[in-house]
Amino acid sequence: MKQDYDPSHFTCDVSLFGNILSRSELSPHPLSTDNALKDSTKGYLEGCIACQYQARLFPPLSENLPDYVWEDLCVGFPVNLKGSLENIAHYYDHNYFNPVITYVDREIHFNTLSEQKRFQTIYLYSRSGFSSEKITQRNQEEYKDKLPLIARNSTINLVITHRNYKTGIPANAWEIMASKGFLLSNSQSDYQILMPCKPVLYKTDRELLSKAAYYYHHEAERKEIAEELYQEVSAHHTYEERLKEMLSVL
Repeated sequence: MKQDYDPSHFTCDVSLFGNILSRSELSPHPLSTDNALKDSTKGYLEGCIACQYQARLFPPLSENLPDYVWEDLCVGFPVNLKGSLENIAHYYDHNYFNPVITYVDREIHFNTLSEQKRFQTIYLYSRSGFSSEKITQRNQEEYKDKLPLIARNSTINLVITHRNYKTGIPANAWEIMASKGFLLSNSQSDYQILMPCKPVLYKTDRELLSKAAYYYHHEAERKEIAEELYQEVSAHHTYEERLKEMLSVL
C-alpha cells in the first residue's frame, strides 16, 4: 500500500474478480452440441440452471434430476470415476453443472449492474475475452498483483463466489477486507460463523441491485463498514491466528 501508483488506473465504481467464461471455453460438458444427450435432457438441465442462478438457496442441481435424465447422462455423457473418491452426482456438480451456473450467475448480475446509469466505470478482472459495451475487462494477473490498490480505489468490490464453494469465504474476499475495501458479496454461511461484524451480503439478484445502489450513494457508511471489517480481519483472521487454531486442535 505504500508504493507509488496512479490511483486513477484502478478507480472505478464496481470491480469484480472472477472468470466469466462462455460454454465454448469450457471443457466438454453436457450442454455442448457434440455429445449424444437427448434434446429433452439438455432442455431439462437448461431449466434447472435458469432457476439455480437466481439464488443460492437451492440444493445442488444433481439432487433435482429425475431418473430418466440420469440414465441419459450415464449413457450419452459418461464419466470415468476410477480411482476417484467422488460419487457420480458430486462429479457432475463439481466439474460441469456448478461452473456453468457460476458463469451465468456472474454474467447476468454483472450485466444488470452495468445497465444502471449510476455505475459509469465497471472493471472485470477475468482471463476470458468477455465483452460488453460498459464493462471494461482488465488483466486478471493485475488483480492478483495489485488487489489492495484495486480494493481501496473501487467504490464497490463485488464477489460472486464460485458455486463449488458451499460454505467457505473466497481468498479475494479476505484480501479485500484486509485492504479496507468495501465488499459486497453473496451470502456464505462462514461469514455468519466466523465474523461478528459482516460485509454487506446479498441472497437474490434484487437484493444485489438494491444494496449496490444504496451503498454507492452512502460513502460514510461504506467507509465505516470497511474499517470495521479491516479491524476484525487484522485482529482475528491472520495466518498466525489460524495456525494457532489448527495447532490447538492437533
